[in-house]
Formats: sequence, C-alpha cells, structure tokens
Amino acid sequence: MSISSPSPSERGKLAAFLEETYERFNRREFIEPDPLGVVREYGNSGDREIAALLCSSLAVGRASLISGASRTLLSRFGEHPRAVLETAGFRDVRDLASGFRYRFFSGDDLAALLWGAASMIREYGGLGEAFSVFHGEAASSGNCLLKDGRDRQTVLPALDRFARELRLRARDESALLPPLLFPSPSEGSACKRPLLMLRWLVRLDEVDPGGWDPSLSSSLVQPMDTHMAWVAARLGFCSGKSAPNLAAALAVTARFREFSPGDPVRYDFALTRPGIRPDLDREAWFSRG
Repeated sequence: MSISSPSPSERGKLAAFLEETYERFNRREFIEPDPLGVVREYGNSGDREIAALLCSSLAVGRASLISGASRTLLSRFGEHPRAVLETAGFRDVRDLASGFRYRFFSGDDLAALLWGAASMIREYGGLGEAFSVFHGEAASSGNCLLKDGRDRQTVLPALDRFARELRLRARDESALLPPLLFPSPSEGSACKRPLLMLRWLVRLDEVDPGGWDPSLSSSLVQPMDTHMAWVAARLGFCSGKSAPNLAAALAVTARFREFSPGDPVRYDFALTRPGIRPDLDREAWFSRG
C-alpha cells in the first residue's frame, strides 16, 4: 500500500481491505477483554454514559485490568449509577469512591469526575444532551479548533468544552479533577480516551452501543494509541516515527473519511483487534492488504 497519493487500483484495494477487516472483526465475540464490554452491560443509555465515562477515563494499561477496575468502581454505584448520581450529594459520591485506586488515579479523582458529570446531568438532562449543546454552540460560533486535514468540523471544540465543564463543576465542591484523568484537546493531549468514549456512545453497530446523537458520527476523531499508530503507519496514513498525538489523529481521521465520509472511525475497533488480542496474528492479517 502506497504511503501517499494511491493510484485508483491501490485505493480500491485498500477500501476492500478495510471493509474485509470490518466484516471479519467488528463482532461482539472480539470485545473481551476490552472495557467496552463493561459499557455494554448497561442497557439504559443514562447508565451507559456513566459507565463509558469511567471506563474510558481508566483506559490506561492492560485491557483486562482496566475492565476489572471499572467493574469494581461501578459496582459501588449499583445497577443504575445514573440514578445514584442524580440524587447523591458530593460527600456521598466521595464516600462511594473512597479507597479506590487504579494506577495513578485515586478514589478522590474519580469522585471529582463523577461529581462534575452529576452537575452536568442536573443542568442538561444528561451527558449526551450536554455534549450536543456544546457541539451546536461551537458550530454556530464558528469555533474551528483543530479541524481535520480536510477542513471539516470535528467534535474537538465540544470535547474541549466538555472537559472544561467537568473540571469547573468539580471545583464547585473544592474537588480537583486531574487533567490527566479527562484531558482536553486545547492542552495538546491526543485525547485518546475521551475520543474512545465518544466512539462508544455515538456510534451504533454490533460493537458500539450508541445512545448519544448519531449525527455526531461524521465529526468523530480517530482515537490514537500505539495499536492504531502501527495500523495507520502500515496503511500509509502516517509515518509512524513519532508518538501518537492530536495532529496525527486528525490526519488519520481525514484519511479514513475518504473511505467512510459519514463515519470516519468506523474501522477503529476492527483494525486494532489483531494487535490487541493474543489469539490473532497482526502481521499475518495485514500482509493481506
């Protein structure tokens, strides 16, 4: 596959490979041990967005450990975490999260995140509703923060506002939400974990459960981790010589949009399965392209 300006035949070959990969791996049987499996355990969209917020924020390290930590924390909030957050005070949330730790995130960190989310829910009726408002305001104001390589509006301005609101609302209770737990694009982060949350909640197919406004799909940005960085370099979408960053995410998104204009992160889950799952041979699969 050529690194730049593929010929029509090469482009057709790549399009066929992307679709073949999607059909082969975009299946529920390949979800585990991805923390997406935890998110899918919640049938109610209000509970699901809380699970997605927590699971994506904790998505550092091995997938099985992330899933285990996410389940441990969510179990403290019962079957319907959204209902708990709607009625609990900050001290209640802090007590429920007390003693929790995963990697460099403490119970107090997660309590701040959840309290910011609870405040947003009370004002907007849900996290998805809040995000849609932020996205609409950014579009109407002409906020073009970090458009992609084809000058297309993305979810990044709304994500930046979403992160800022979470921190401000946590601060109302003198709670500190570490930027590392929920980063923002204007601070230079690649925002892999928040962008992963958006993929889970906006897209709806056999793998992604959806629940938020599906019209946001065309504005999604590709989450970039080491697995996707390898894939993107192999496909000729980026050089692969530097660590994944937001500029790379935007460039890769623009390339994927050439093949799926209304859903540029369509191939994310499928393309990363051969690198994440030990029972799959990444080199063998990508040698087919």
